[in-house]
Amino acid sequence: MNSPIPITETPKWLQEINASNINSIQFDIKQILKDSLFYPSAGYDGNPIKYFAGSVHSFIYIDYSVERDWLLKNFKYKIIARRAVTEKELAPNGWDRSFDKSLGNPEKFIEIIAKPYCEWIIFQIGELKLSLLYMCADGVATYQALYVKNAIAPKVLAFIQPGTIHGNWTDFTNPQSILAKIVNSNPGGLPEYLINGGFYQRKGDRLLHKQPCWPNYEQLVATLMKTPLFDNLYARLFRGKIVLWKESSDVGDAADLLKAPSEVHEKYLINNRKHLKVKQWHNLYSLMTNGEKLSFIPNPLIFEHCVGAKGISKEDTFGWHLNWAKRHKKLDIVQNYLEKLSENDWEH
Repeated sequence: MNSPIPITETPKWLQEINASNINSIQFDIKQILKDSLFYPSAGYDGNPIKYFAGSVHSFIYIDYSVERDWLLKNFKYKIIARRAVTEKELAPNGWDRSFDKSLGNPEKFIEIIAKPYCEWIIFQIGELKLSLLYMCADGVATYQALYVKNAIAPKVLAFIQPGTIHGNWTDFTNPQSILAKIVNSNPGGLPEYLINGGFYQRKGDRLLHKQPCWPNYEQLVATLMKTPLFDNLYARLFRGKIVLWKESSDVGDAADLLKAPSEVHEKYLINNRKHLKVKQWHNLYSLMTNGEKLSFIPNPLIFEHCVGAKGISKEDTFGWHLNWAKRHKKLDIVQNYLEKLSENDWEH
């Protein structure tokens, strides 16, 4: 397999599973979580398996709109063994179903939720033996109940156009979302990698999908093509990309990375100024990034041209930019530029 991250050996627990013993062996959720790929709002997307099989051996897909019968009927790889998994096996200590509804309402899309289930599939690609745990469940609750409760972080976290088809009660790509807060609070640490991207469906998606969505993932690893999808309703072929980012372990807490440095905040973010107007902001962005097309901070033009840019706020993004400039020793560029601006160049 041509994975963009190192290939690893198949874990022993996976090597030993077959059709004759899958119902009798003890289901160990901690083994399945270790070094896994977690994909909330996964739908029917096989790209993470296609690109990361061999580097990842355990895939955990979450989507509350995919029915079990559809999954089994359309699964394209050779199934070696499978069985249903109970809620008690997944989370012996129970699920935390309480949410801060100021961050989103988990019942917003309850009408499209399929009957809950968890299917464990052991499958094969060539000589590779892999595990898929597919759950009809909520992504936030699942991460809390599985990863946080067990103090384990997945190797890879995937956000590939979440909620585009059936909607989502929270925006996973927003670094201030409830999922981001839960991921960052995990005593088991952060995922090593984050995938972001999707199809070019909406205005500005080409711009939106080539930049990081969380500030503690700014090391570009690879840009990968999404498998094209033909939409029969619109008679249109959709193409797209996904981008793999590596966690920057030296940058600090994610929430702090969205805050403007005090020396900038105290001098320039005064008189109710929130951020620069987009034109002036983009000029500053170009100076900071030397005009690179694939940047390591969001391009402010997303707020003008990207229909999907509804997650992170302009204020948080501006703070992210200023913080990034300080960490990369470019704060003098920022300050020299801001000195030349007038009050009319700011949004209040």
